[in-house]
Amino acid sequence: MLLSPDQFSRLSEYASYSNRRLKDMLVEFQPTGKFYAYLDLDEQGNQTINMEGFKTFLAEYFEADLPAELIHQLSLSFSKTPTTERRTSVLEKAISVVRAEITDNLHKLEKLALEADGTTLENIYEEGAPEPPAPPPRDVPEAQQLPTTDAHPHNSARAPSELRIGLKPLICTLSLLEADTAENKLEVVFHVYDSDANGFLDKREIDGIIEQMMNVARYQQWDTIELEQILRQLMADIDYDNDGIVSLEEWRRGGLTNIPLLVLLGVDTVRAVWC
Repeated sequence: MLLSPDQFSRLSEYASYSNRRLKDMLVEFQPTGKFYAYLDLDEQGNQTINMEGFKTFLAEYFEADLPAELIHQLSLSFSKTPTTERRTSVLEKAISVVRAEITDNLHKLEKLALEADGTTLENIYEEGAPEPPAPPPRDVPEAQQLPTTDAHPHNSARAPSELRIGLKPLICTLSLLEADTAENKLEVVFHVYDSDANGFLDKREIDGIIEQMMNVARYQQWDTIELEQILRQLMADIDYDNDGIVSLEEWRRGGLTNIPLLVLLGVDTVRAVWC
């Protein structure tokens, strides 16, 4: 997450003047709701919202027009763009080009040196010496070309309107802004991750909640080496009847007495997560 404590504080101030509540707005993301047309799925099957829908939703939720720079920062915080992988790919191509250039130049220097001594590479081969390995194929024109937006659908250089915002992390983060009871905040998280709206959290939906808590822990620079296993055990303990799914009642009952879960979901206090 890229929001600073100061930016989060500014959002909290905007939220304090709004009468809207996330719990009441979730229905608008259903097929009959006003925000449904802006939704799409990413490669992992998670819901995302485009920039137009993102801005429309923020304006309605906060009942105000947020500053452009704050909207931009929010979009960066939750955008679904694997920039690290793309930069690595470009770097690897550049290294490959340089390596090919060096190898080719070394072979040229070797040939010049041998010719100056009256010996050519061809003569060496005729005398039975092992043939040096051929330089790697050089596809310089293609390798030197930076990937285009068309070649990379998720290119970070594409227009902001094409960015996709992760819906679940966004809703959960905004829920931290609301002055509400821990029980109601837990219920918001439950309904956000209950993708099929069947009243239960299955393994995939629970994994999504765990990943959200891991993101918060990383933001806080916690030692996360053993944290994921601990969180999985905590979530397993909430499943009181051990049927592999978590009901809303189990979620409320277990969540309200689970301090690490409350803190990592931002339900305990805003200060615990963001300061």
